[in-house]
Amino acid sequence: GYSAWYDQLGGKTLNWIRSRICNRFATVQTGKPVFIDHFSRDMHVAKDRLGPIKGLPLVIGLDFGLTPAAIIGQITAFGQLRIIDEVIATGMGIKRFADEQLGALLVSKYAGFDYVIYGDPAGVGRAQTDEQTCFEVLHTAGMNAQPAHTNNLLARLESVRWWLSRLVGRGQPALLISPHCKVIIKAFETGYQYKQLNVSGSTKFGVEPDKNAYSHPSDA
Repeated sequence: GYSAWYDQLGGKTLNWIRSRICNRFATVQTGKPVFIDHFSRDMHVAKDRLGPIKGLPLVIGLDFGLTPAAIIGQITAFGQLRIIDEVIATGMGIKRFADEQLGALLVSKYAGFDYVIYGDPAGVGRAQTDEQTCFEVLHTAGMNAQPAHTNNLLARLESVRWWLSRLVGRGQPALLISPHCKVIIKAFETGYQYKQLNVSGSTKFGVEPDKNAYSHPSDA
């Protein structure tokens, strides 16, 4: 009866409860989501699409590689980080991404906005193919880009948790994501995860997030 039903809930994730108990559509993952204890769709995803606020500079996080990803945000006067756009690519280098995707979006949608791009400090190193660094490619494309202060994993994860775990203003979440940014939302919910290790006896997970389609926007 009721007791047996209730006993099923111990230690289960909100998505597990929604799909198994409430018969609601939800994604149930095999790994352990990195931000499972901090991210809440109800709290951190805006009800309506977020647009850019005039006069506020854009802060753009960029992950390099052959699957470049850019996350575009703004920080309001009362300290809320609003994620207003995502640009996710597959199978293209940073030059094409800068020209055809990120650059095109900045020109068409964010003309007149000041912005700064922060990328992985590893992008300072020269690629063997064309002797240009990722940051030189961005500068050549006319983009204001600089290396992030660190690419230390713990520091990066803790900085995201810092945004997720705070309220600002009159009880507003410090991090608010536009609902059209579906990839980064899915990454927060389930996609960015510690992979379950194939060991017998107990459930164990890797110490670093799994490299997959959701790790690139999460790194950004």
